[in-house]
Amino acid sequence: MAESKLKLLVCVHKKDVFLCDDTYMPIHVGKAISDLTLGIQGDDTGDNISSKNKNYCELTGVYWAWKNLIGENIDYIGFCHYRRYFNFQAGGFYIRNSSTINTEELKNMETSDSDVVNILKKYDIILAKPLIYRYNLSHDYGKRHISDDLKVLEAVIKELTPEYIPAYNEVMNKNNKLSPCNMFVTNRKIYDDYCTWLFCILEELEKRIDISAYDPVQARIWGYMSERLLNVYVKKNHMRVKYCPIIGVVDNGKKKNIFRYCWPRLRNSVYFFFRKV
Repeated sequence: MAESKLKLLVCVHKKDVFLCDDTYMPIHVGKAISDLTLGIQGDDTGDNISSKNKNYCELTGVYWAWKNLIGENIDYIGFCHYRRYFNFQAGGFYIRNSSTINTEELKNMETSDSDVVNILKKYDIILAKPLIYRYNLSHDYGKRHISDDLKVLEAVIKELTPEYIPAYNEVMNKNNKLSPCNMFVTNRKIYDDYCTWLFCILEELEKRIDISAYDPVQARIWGYMSERLLNVYVKKNHMRVKYCPIIGVVDNGKKKNIFRYCWPRLRNSVYFFFRKV
């Protein structure tokens, strides 16, 4: 039996350290609008949306792989960032949702394809260990971004895929946990189905929401929305999820105090339980 092939794309937008080997494939996202030459695969070849990177963020890499990379030679595909990687080796009782290593340690970090594939034989998808907010995700989005945009999003989902509305309400209005960063690993079939659903929605949203006056942060709207939509997709399709912590790469290697990490999660959980907003 042929060995299952895994490809983990690393979204890169500037010169820096990042993993690059048979498993990790760096991709220059937003290459069509970049002045840099990084010497790696760009997201501006074939069928692509590279020029929309300021609004789509890492999704220009997700789209490129969907249209140009996926084929019979890849069984599993995933996405991480040049400074964010999955910790696939973390045990089930690993309390943190993230840890840090320095750039020198990154060079020695190894990922066993078999470890990841074995996880995906038991689970449908690997997601980042969730962040915990004080409010439900709709309320939190409104505090950080443009709240009226969510009304348009919900309307589009109702029109295009109404069967997703119960999951949308569950994730956005009754929940305060979010697997962030548009990071995931899954099989080829699920990936194709997710991208078909996601980009259909985002394409329609582009027609209905005028972002021409948004500042550069808020202009990253489709990246922000898709973080939430990934969680909605997983909920709707009743997926078996393996949550893995994120390894953040830092220059100075400063480690986060465990109490400073645990306290906000506990505080936010208690606040959400009693407020239910």
